[in-house]
Amino acid sequence: MIALYKKICETFDENTSLFEDLGLTPIRMIDFDYGQMDNPDDFEMVFPAMFLSYSIQPDDVTEPNRALLSFDVLQEPGNATENFSPKQNSGLDMLRTLEVVKHILNALRSDESTGLSFNSEEAMTNGYYRWQRIRFECFIDQCNTSLTKGDTIPTELQYINIEYKK
Repeated sequence: MIALYKKICETFDENTSLFEDLGLTPIRMIDFDYGQMDNPDDFEMVFPAMFLSYSIQPDDVTEPNRALLSFDVLQEPGNATENFSPKQNSGLDMLRTLEVVKHILNALRSDESTGLSFNSEEAMTNGYYRWQRIRFECFIDQCNTSLTKGDTIPTELQYINIEYKK
């Protein structure tokens, strides 16, 4: 998961022009979801922000695991998207930003994962914020990042002569 998370951060840093060319503010903060949107007084946030949560489901010992990733894309409150709002066009920038985020994430891959594949999109709200949650899935090889299994090291096998005595 470490390589995939770093790749996500790196890819957004390298593609700020995709947002700027459309007059949008690039994602300024990427972090794991630690409950920032439910407890805004406990966290410092910079908008627009994207928070990642994930689950990894093992398939088989010899196969990569399925990873389900949720990205919560949080933008400045007060979008003015009402049908009667004179600012509706700029209010819809939240959806334009989301389209760029999906474009960047779609098929993004790391050394330990297959390309991300879009799964679903959902509007979310709580007592503090409104945001969009987009979900992707991929396969991830946890063998190379496991704390208990250790890294695999390429080796060259050589013939070893072992004598067996009865």
